[in-house]
Amino acid sequence: MKNLLNGKFSNEKGLGYSLLAIGLLMIIIPVILVIMVFTGKMQPTIVLNAPAPTMRIPTIKSTVQIPGVLEKLGFGVGQKDAPEYVTQEIIPQQVFSFYVNVGIFYLLMLFLASAGSKIASIGVKLIKEVTFTKF
Repeated sequence: MKNLLNGKFSNEKGLGYSLLAIGLLMIIIPVILVIMVFTGKMQPTIVLNAPAPTMRIPTIKSTVQIPGVLEKLGFGVGQKDAPEYVTQEIIPQQVFSFYVNVGIFYLLMLFLASAGSKIASIGVKLIKEVTFTKF
């Protein structure tokens, strides 16, 4: 009976050590990958190619009003076919897309590391010996 219990506990300990090792790998590998991305040694995976935020800037045609009498005489500001607003990117497209992808990559690695933490804690619980004390 004692050998049977010892075999059972050793199997649980073996499973615990393997879960602990898997959990630690799931924590260490994402940390290394995040460090490599933040130091520029590796590019993050391109998940999104989101359009950069833009801003509408009014032109002189939309801000300056010429009285109708002067306009009929031929006086005007700029070209008659000029647009009233010009659209300008606030952040360049490549830079914006890069940082969006870095953020998504970081959140994914954070999720993997937290899952590794949970797996490692289960492994530690299996490794611990259960001791019974008499009251």
